Amino acid sequence: MDNHVKRIAQCLSLALVSTAANAVLVEKNGDRLYLQYDGFDVIQNCVTNAPDIVMTVIGKDVGNLDRSQADFFLDAGVPPNCQQTSDAYYPTGYHRGHLLGANMLDNSLAAFRSSFSMVNILPMRKELNTGAWYETELMTECIRETGPFVQIFAGPIWGGPHKNGRTAKDHNINVPSSYWKVMVQGEYQIAWIIPNSKAASRESLPSWEVTIDEVQQAAGFTLPIDLDLNRNYRPDTWYDTTMCERS
Repeated sequence: MDNHVKRIAQCLSLALVSTAANAVLVEKNGDRLYLQYDGFDVIQNCVTNAPDIVMTVIGKDVGNLDRSQADFFLDAGVPPNCQQTSDAYYPTGYHRGHLLGANMLDNSLAAFRSSFSMVNILPMRKELNTGAWYETELMTECIRETGPFVQIFAGPIWGGPHKNGRTAKDHNINVPSSYWKVMVQGEYQIAWIIPNSKAASRESLPSWEVTIDEVQQAAGFTLPIDLDLNRNYRPDTWYDTTMCERS
């Protein structure tokens, strides 16, 4: 799978000039689809009906789009047997959580709308979606204003110590046990594996920080970027999100 991750990563520097929200199918290889949206790329797994990885590169925030300009949707650019079967609410206690936050993509209306594709949405405990995952998004909003472009990689984990055995039957998808995220800016990098549980509060985020090697072991593939596998490099100030805004 590693070569395929590199293949889709090459598309990160390409810009699609479009107002459409649906994916463009770049390549199909076995049970995986390589999808490109305006603003981000995805490796979609047709066995899990979910992405293995979503990837984007963002700069300073110059957009301020309103939530009313987009809504959740099943993607006409993705075969029905390779995605969820509903864009409705998940079972009680779970939010329709963005792997890549809509606000980080609101420099473009097409990218903003694309972020509501159910390809980029998975069941997240409300405590995670409004807690530790939200905190990573606030961190992103701060650091994107202070330096070079930020590269973001994220995806689900189905097994491991937080495996829950739950399903969202109406959506034909299992509920991930955890989620991982990696952010890179220049020489700095940070990574987390965050449980999809009530324990994932905003205050808990530092406790879920892990190495790139731990992410790769849990995700099952090598990330398409040269990083230190055993140590994160980032300022402690990254965790200070008191002045960060998602506007």
